[in-house]
Amino acid sequence: MMPRVWAQKLMPQCHWKYRIEPILHLSGIPPRLTHGVNGAKPMSDSEWHELRAQQAIRDTLYRYCRGLDRMDKAMAYAVFSETCQVNYHGMYTGSGHGFVDWVWEAHAGMQRHSHQITNCLIEVDGSRATSESYVTVALWTKPPETQEIVCKGRYLDRWQCDNGHWSIVQREHVLDLQSTNGVPDISAPNSVGSRDSQDASYGFSRFKS
Repeated sequence: MMPRVWAQKLMPQCHWKYRIEPILHLSGIPPRLTHGVNGAKPMSDSEWHELRAQQAIRDTLYRYCRGLDRMDKAMAYAVFSETCQVNYHGMYTGSGHGFVDWVWEAHAGMQRHSHQITNCLIEVDGSRATSESYVTVALWTKPPETQEIVCKGRYLDRWQCDNGHWSIVQREHVLDLQSTNGVPDISAPNSVGSRDSQDASYGFSRFKS
């Protein structure tokens, strides 16, 4: 979200509350309404906190992808708390920072890699939150036999906010699909993912249908 002082410099001729409104819309966060406008219901403190927390969590997930793809280890480390535990079924189980070290070596052996995160569902409860986000990873192995490996799955994350910084304290990775050079690998998906209420996301959070 753009700091208030930036907005004042960009649009100095009117009250900051009205200057910031279009900028917040462009950034994906609606402005906080401290009074009704054209019959609109004012935004409560809890609603404002939830919106800001959700955007901060999304930004952190996006920085995770950037950290891995740009090989920026400090950025990748910052996503996980010091005590975070992760479970990438069949690949890695341990600390969040330990996973970054492990995946660093795996990525170093690749020609290219690309990570995307979408479909983020986030529930905020004060200084804690849970999220389910869809992740797609594409990996190119090095020549002479370059292959493209594509993995599609989800991250089930638990979050904690300390001193205004949101970080992951627990992660479970659900692998839903995997293919090599366009050929599906039916043995790859792990057993915690399913197309019904037995899926790992049920019981993990209270996402409403």
